[in-house]
Amino acid sequence: MLNDPGLSQAALFLLSRHWRLLMEQIGDLKLRSAEQRLARFLARRVSEESGAGSAALPEQRSAIAARLGMTPETMSRALHALTAKRLIRVTSRRADVIDRDRLLQV
Repeated sequence: MLNDPGLSQAALFLLSRHWRLLMEQIGDLKLRSAEQRLARFLARRVSEESGAGSAALPEQRSAIAARLGMTPETMSRALHALTAKRLIRVTSRRADVIDRDRLLQV
């Protein structure tokens, strides 16, 4: 790294990006409800420009629930609540986001 400033800069960029993501995750865990955390997780998987779309569930629901700091049962309740509000439609491996902006306002 001493001999390659480009490598040093790239490493610092990746570390700072990861640090910001971790700080955001800690803030979510402390300040947001389970439903809000799940809504943000799904909204981040849909492009801002389109405002709607399909959000792939990249891993098992239990792993996603653990990542979001909730039990699988709580995640299931949050999915049902977001579905009841007509913000998403859920299948086994994806969630169709109907309105990304409204989802972020949960």
